[in-house]
Order: sequence, then structure tokens, then C-alpha cells
Amino acid sequence: MKALIPAALLAALLGGCASFGGDQGADKGVREVTFVCERGEPVLVRFHTQPDKAVLVRSGTEVELPAQVTASGYWYTNGPVGIRGKGDAMSLELGRMVPIQCQAQ
Repeated sequence: MKALIPAALLAALLGGCASFGGDQGADKGVREVTFVCERGEPVLVRFHTQPDKAVLVRSGTEVELPAQVTASGYWYTNGPVGIRGKGDAMSLELGRMVPIQCQAQ
């Protein structure tokens, strides 16, 4: 009888984990944020959790940016294009240009 209690507890825990992950639909795990950058330029960023990436939509062009390790805030880059931010503020990095400052709406 004592052996059944740990087995039942483990089954309940694993069952709960499986149902949590299985309930996520196609729209789950994606957060869209619209930013307004310098000179009023709108930029959309889709933050994905699985896999951890961001998709930058600027002037109708989508650019996929893999997540990078950072001490705080967020940082996504594919090399020449990147975004860094914390809270509502974001810097858009395009090659060797001076970063463009943006604010979430």
C-alpha cells in the first residue's frame, strides 16, 4: 500500500505537466508588441517562447531573430539585425547604423 502512494503522486504530477503543455494552441506562446520608433516608424515584434525567438516586422519585411543570453531585459539578433530592450523601451540595431530608439504602444 505504501508503494502505491508515491506512484500515484508521480502519476498525478506527470499528468498535470502533460495537460499544461498540451493545452497550448497555435496562438499560445506568441506575444505581439507594436513599437513606435524615432520619426514615428511603426515596428511589430512577435516574441515566441517555443523556440525562443523574435520576429521583427518592419516595412512589411519579416526578420527572424534568435534569442541571446543577457543579464536583464531581452536581446534577439541574427548578426546584422537585432533588438535589445527592457520594459517598454527597445533599441533596433541595423548593421553599423546608430541604434534606433523605440517605445512600446
